[in-house]
Amino acid sequence: MPEGPEIRREADAIAKVLLDAQLLGLYLAPPRLQHYREQLLRCAVVAVETRGKALLTRFDNGLTL
Repeated sequence: MPEGPEIRREADAIAKVLLDAQLLGLYLAPPRLQHYREQLLRCAVVAVETRGKALLTRFDNGLTL
C-alpha cells in the first residue's frame, strides 16, 4: 500500500493533467457511485489533494471524489 510521499507524487502528476480541465467522459467502477456520473460530467477539477493514503479530487460543483 502506497504511503504519504508516494500518494503526494501521484496527486501532483494527476493535477498536472486534470487541474482546471473539464470532464468530458467519466467511468466510475463502483455501482454505488454511478448516480454521480451526470453530476460530474462537464465539471472542472479544482484540486487534487491527499489525506493520509487517500487521494481526493475536488470539482467546481462542490463534490469531492
